[in-house]
Amino acid sequence: MRLIRPSSLTNGMILARDVRTGRPGELPMLRAGVWMSAGYVTRLRDIGIHTVWIEDELSRGIEPMPALDPQERVAAETAVAESFDRIAQTLSRGAAAVPHEELENLTSVVARIAASLADVPEAALALGDLAAADAYTHRHSVQVALIGMLIARRHWQRDGWRDWMDRPRHDRIESRLAKFGVGLILHDIGKLAVPKEIVNKPGRLTEEEFAQIKLHPAAGVDLLRPSNPSPLVMATVRDHHERLGGSGYPAGRTGDTIHEFARICAIADVFDAVVSERSYKAAAPPYAGVNVIGEGVLDGSFDPILTDAFRRVCMPFPLGTDVVVDGHCLGVVSSIDEHEPWMPRVRRMQGDAIEELVVDLRHLDAIRRMPVAPALEAA
Repeated sequence: MRLIRPSSLTNGMILARDVRTGRPGELPMLRAGVWMSAGYVTRLRDIGIHTVWIEDELSRGIEPMPALDPQERVAAETAVAESFDRIAQTLSRGAAAVPHEELENLTSVVARIAASLADVPEAALALGDLAAADAYTHRHSVQVALIGMLIARRHWQRDGWRDWMDRPRHDRIESRLAKFGVGLILHDIGKLAVPKEIVNKPGRLTEEEFAQIKLHPAAGVDLLRPSNPSPLVMATVRDHHERLGGSGYPAGRTGDTIHEFARICAIADVFDAVVSERSYKAAAPPYAGVNVIGEGVLDGSFDPILTDAFRRVCMPFPLGTDVVVDGHCLGVVSSIDEHEPWMPRVRRMQGDAIEELVVDLRHLDAIRRMPVAPALEAA
């Protein structure tokens, strides 16, 4: 299967996965197995669906694997959206805190995600489709949780986590992931205290509006404090916009004063913001998101060790996606070498035949900054 944009759909293509609007609780718009028609294609464009999975001869045998079972993901996104709605209603009635029962609900959602998180080889991982822009808020919380937990699991399995005596530990990773996931799900909870017209503004923020947005980490801490969550959850919410070199907010923290949970959350948060469709911007391709994080390492913003774990999880050219460079589609990714993800193997039509080639895209890697030209090598 492969992931394509509606503009590339043609009559007779077969959907490989359900198409959802992104709105929580709604039934799929189209079910897997449906043959695409011109009417369906037009409808997808009209409602803002940006990508769909299809089966065709070119993608036969390509099997991207989701980090979370699609039904589990829908259930998680629905539960998070409903909980956030209830919290927002409570705050609109004058409350000043997240109700304890909602914190418990979200903790249960995260526990289910952590228990269901698949141990998928990174080279086969599909992190998610580009949902409609109006689905961004609840999708972003779940997506950041998934990416953050995958980064943490990769890092802790390889290098361990540090206990209160700064000793490396490799035990209790699953329970630690569940605790971390609560902070990830709640990282933007403070935005519920920011006027909606600012959070959802379809354009550039003024200085005054951005100043209000920058209050959301501290607002999140204030909203959560009465429910007494873990200090690690609070550190994630408070510091996910801090940067190692001191350029972040709200406190301009530096280095080790920023907890590892918040440093991982920062990477997941920025990556998903770059590759997601928003009301005011188009989604960037995954390799652009990977490079934004790479550039953050080069300028001292992101932790290089945690970024190495991120780069093992988030592929610049994921399995089953088109490789598009300078507006030209070079083919669909058929396999990835996890040790050299910037050289994906792609399939393309050459006349009436299908051929596979390795595409050398190392020159696009911000970390490398290699001044070499792209080349195609016959497989």
